[in-house]
Amino acid sequence: ASGAVSVRTSDAGIGSGSLQFATGAGVEGASGNVQILTGASSTAVAGDIAISAGASAQHKGGDVTIASGSGAEAGMVDINSQGSLNMAGDSVQLSTSAGAVSIGSGASSMSSGAVNIASGASTEQAGHVAISAGSSHSIVGAGVSVSGGVSSGVGGAVGVIGGAGASGGNLSLGAGAGSSSQGGNVGVVAGDGMTRGGDVSVQSGS
Repeated sequence: ASGAVSVRTSDAGIGSGSLQFATGAGVEGASGNVQILTGASSTAVAGDIAISAGASAQHKGGDVTIASGSGAEAGMVDINSQGSLNMAGDSVQLSTSAGAVSIGSGASSMSSGAVNIASGASTEQAGHVAISAGSSHSIVGAGVSVSGGVSSGVGGAVGVIGGAGASGGNLSLGAGAGSSSQGGNVGVVAGDGMTRGGDVSVQSGS
């Protein structure tokens, strides 16, 4: 094994010093990049990269901030995993100041990865999952679309089901109220077909 390299500031009774890795600014050309890499391995496990903030016994723990640069065209933050990607915490928030937020699995010639959005289980009150579009003060509020995948064979299904339990969960479908004009409509339409259109079935429980 090759030798280790440790770069750190000294411990202190009051406050330890900061440590900064930065490249210089470029006045007319591009500024330099900063790369943090571990070595590859052909026969064993490749090295990990861990970025963590300090803990505190009596106050708030340190934050970890990953931010892209602002500019005429803002930079992007790209998190790409060849395997699983796990984001966990007391609260996980994905947001942008104005741009889009995209969560997706990679494409594949065989079977692409699944995307699962779920709250954690609990012995008492499990967390809610809320998917909502942005509101608008003057034009039209954004819509929410949930659609199954298109296929040359059988298209993907969309299932919306209340949870099972000692008393089953409710499923409510409603249109929005209109404060100064008409309320929204509710439409349930089956798909067209070359030989036969789809059915619409409404059935109560047994």
